[in-house]
Amino acid sequence: NLPKNVEFYENSPVIDMRLGNINTLRTPNSTIRAENVIMACNYEPLAGGQQKQRVVGVTLSGSITRVLTQDEIETLGTEASWGVLSLHSGGATVRLTEDKRISIRNTAEYNNHRLLGKGQLKARQKIHRQSFDNRFPELAHVPFEHLYSGVEGVTANKTNIFKRLSPNLYFAGCYNGSGITKGTAFGLAVAEFASGNDVELVSDCLGIEKAKWLPPRPFLDLGAWYITKQRFNGVGKDR
Repeated sequence: NLPKNVEFYENSPVIDMRLGNINTLRTPNSTIRAENVIMACNYEPLAGGQQKQRVVGVTLSGSITRVLTQDEIETLGTEASWGVLSLHSGGATVRLTEDKRISIRNTAEYNNHRLLGKGQLKARQKIHRQSFDNRFPELAHVPFEHLYSGVEGVTANKTNIFKRLSPNLYFAGCYNGSGITKGTAFGLAVAEFASGNDVELVSDCLGIEKAKWLPPRPFLDLGAWYITKQRFNGVGKDR
């Protein structure tokens, strides 16, 4: 649904960026020049940037089943797709996708802002499996087909970051695990902001509480590890 004047490229990581009147961005296979640049990732652009003492990366992981059969789908009710988000901060996120798979995500940890390695992922999948079987004992025979991890941006006071980092460099992100609605609003606002449009949504986003300062490493590592681990206190056996 992109407009005709938009070109979209996947698997093109920006590995270097030189700021100026015209910003120069380099990917493994190309060089891009742009007057304005919008960073709209959750955490990654801040890892080595101006906000690194205000954001920490928390690593999540989850598993996705194979496509369910019709008989298996009928054990789940009549909704074609759904999502369930726990009220507990350490609880699971469970979804029935439109292509008839169940996705379950129930781990969060501090892993030095990095994705999990293959061995770590396999170990976490045992946690996903036990939670899945507790929730859906009638589907305990259904295997997982996919396994993933991702890093989300988190601030100490659970606020977001929306600002102009330099005269022609804009950032919107750090959603603390709640990026579906906020990310949509921030995306609309940052486009208006970069276009020089003074609209109410931009003012609202600029007016959010500033992210609190975080201590330097190694204190940051110890604190982030401990606080993330504390999220799971009181979680039930189905996580």
